[in-house]
Amino acid sequence: MKWEEKLFFITTIFCGFFLQKTQAQTIENITINIGSIDLSDSVNKPQMLGVIAGPTPNKNSPAPDLTSKYQDIGVTSIRNNDYNDDRLDMELMFFGGTYPVSGTTSNYPKWDVSPNNNQNYHFIESDAQFQNWLDGGFLPFFRLGGEHTSFPRGHDYEGPRSSEESNWIRAGIHVVNRYNSFNGGSNTLAGYLDIWTEYPQYNFWDRDSLSFNNFWCNAFDSLKTHFHSLKIGGPGFNTSVSTTLGNYNIVKTWVDLFLRALKSRNLKPDWIGFHVFSNEIEDFYNAAIAYRKLLRAEPPFNAYASVWGSGNNSFFNNTELICDAWGFDNDHSLPQSTRDSLFNKQKGAAHHVGVFIALQQADIERAYIYRGGDFVTDSSQAVNGLFYGNAIGGYKPVAYGFKLCSKMQTIYNKKLISPVYAIASGGSKIWTLAGEDENGNKAILISNPSKNTIKLTLKLKGINLSTAAFPYVDQYTVTDNNDGQTPNQWNSGAFVLAPFTAHLITIKKNATGIDINSNKSPAHYSLLQNYPNPFTPSTTISYHLPAPGKISLKVFDITGRELTTLVNKEQAAGNYTVIFNASKFGSGVYYYRLSAKSKQNRFVETKKMILL
Repeated sequence: MKWEEKLFFITTIFCGFFLQKTQAQTIENITINIGSIDLSDSVNKPQMLGVIAGPTPNKNSPAPDLTSKYQDIGVTSIRNNDYNDDRLDMELMFFGGTYPVSGTTSNYPKWDVSPNNNQNYHFIESDAQFQNWLDGGFLPFFRLGGEHTSFPRGHDYEGPRSSEESNWIRAGIHVVNRYNSFNGGSNTLAGYLDIWTEYPQYNFWDRDSLSFNNFWCNAFDSLKTHFHSLKIGGPGFNTSVSTTLGNYNIVKTWVDLFLRALKSRNLKPDWIGFHVFSNEIEDFYNAAIAYRKLLRAEPPFNAYASVWGSGNNSFFNNTELICDAWGFDNDHSLPQSTRDSLFNKQKGAAHHVGVFIALQQADIERAYIYRGGDFVTDSSQAVNGLFYGNAIGGYKPVAYGFKLCSKMQTIYNKKLISPVYAIASGGSKIWTLAGEDENGNKAILISNPSKNTIKLTLKLKGINLSTAAFPYVDQYTVTDNNDGQTPNQWNSGAFVLAPFTAHLITIKKNATGIDINSNKSPAHYSLLQNYPNPFTPSTTISYHLPAPGKISLKVFDITGRELTTLVNKEQAAGNYTVIFNASKFGSGVYYYRLSAKSKQNRFVETKKMILL
């Protein structure tokens, strides 16, 4: 080989190696400005951390009850939908065949029976699961109908036959009445009712779309007539129609006909539900924004103005949007290593935190992730769960990311202006959500779903962040080796956002500001004002303990009568949050009292709250 050829060969190898190395270590820069209160959308919605299924495990699953883990990461609400479990579904609750259902049951479901005969209702298992929700302090998001084939007996068909529709709807009224006045309570469904799981989807409805629209409208009309106070909606438009709408501004026939049917019958749902299962955060944001524009007949959907009006004059004006099922796209074409890195590693946490940010910024009312615990026991095959499906039910990084979102949602709940997403110097995109607590301390939740490291410069109202105004700045990061509970203290310079990571940066005026690490002892006892307040039907109560001791947290009515005990046990020093579900109580003024007794101190404090 001639020396010129050798030199060219060596240079080529060196340049290729250098290029590969620099590409692998690409560092980008970005500046984000945190502004003042977002007057157009001033509150981070409090029910964006719902989950589907649990906390009790599926039948025949070795997984544990996940109640304490749901509470730990900040789950606020649970939606019933479990492919392997009919306990809280119409198929099992209203069933005219021989009970209990087994693998040899002759016909399942069986709805060609009288809804007036109590022998056709089976509530032992459903009552236990519903009570499990209430015992854990979780708000029910009760779904009526539309389940897929389940253990131990697959379904012979999906959705009632035309001859069964009336029976199904009348039975639905009976079921909703039971669970909205559960155990003598009132409004125990916590204000919401969901009709159907997902549409269009042959696994949930195997007849034509016109039949579905007619059935759904009849069900909505009957249920709304009987339960005026419930916010009733659905049908859970599937990922295909949602992403087509969001990414291409194309209204699929199923959506078009469904909305037209509602308008033609003058039936305005309280909310419209949609689903997105995707590994791209943009798909969630685009779908949410597009549905809002469609319901308001705003460009590019202004052609619908002649059908249901536009803007504030739209028939669907003030109809809430709820993402009632979301999660990863279980793409089997991906290599197993890629699937594992997304579903079970820090990349998944970055994705989920990004989706939470996108949906909060899109002004969605509620969201429900599919699912709490995985179906499978083999951790390498796990896909959708926040927790593994084995006997330990261990945390995944996505669960710790969920916990960061919870602190943002419950503590820094006054929304500040920040970009939904921002483009770094090399073209990578990060997602941001900023907020402020009741004392003026600030925080910003960030997802870096890119493969590159990004150096972030933060500004507050146009001025570079410094410790002069906010001496205590901490960065919490979720990775494969970091649960995001122990912060790195910041003093100056750029924040480093490693590839595929989720972050919460807290910016506090003093050291006694709320810290997300419940293992770190606060300086003194304190009982915070509940949020939101006034509220309906649930609110979050937070308190700080500087020392371990016997703790009780109780709720009283205006006469001083004790109504319920939220906490009554020994607790370690730390920061705690409790969700108070007041669905059993009427509107009015209530009081909550924290009592703490340690070896050295006694502490008692009472605050007022208002239930609407």
